[in-house]
Amino acid sequence: MARAILVINAGSSSLKYALYRIDDGALLLVQNGLIDKLQSAPHFVARDADGATVASRDWPQGALAAHDGAIAFLLEFLAGPLGGSKLVGVGHRVVHGGAQYLDPVRITPSIVADLERL
Repeated sequence: MARAILVINAGSSSLKYALYRIDDGALLLVQNGLIDKLQSAPHFVARDADGATVASRDWPQGALAAHDGAIAFLLEFLAGPLGGSKLVGVGHRVVHGGAQYLDPVRITPSIVADLERL
């Protein structure tokens, strides 16, 4: 079974993502996109590895319940591009990791508590 990794970046008013397939140890971009204007009238666009738009959608103001709704939509949407691939990891960009978190780390309850303090 093919494996895939999802990378997300939840900003103040958007949710960006990139979906990668793992192929012989290499990461190959399958799709990327974003849902922006989460606090107003959300807009979604998805692009394939060549940059061609493969999906887009608009919602009325308040329709997605901000990030919770955006993530729920995205996970449902990505079932198609994942095909039979197994999602084996999810990464999230944290902008302000302080002086302690400068490199990628595996999230644990202790690290979440540290980040909440920051």
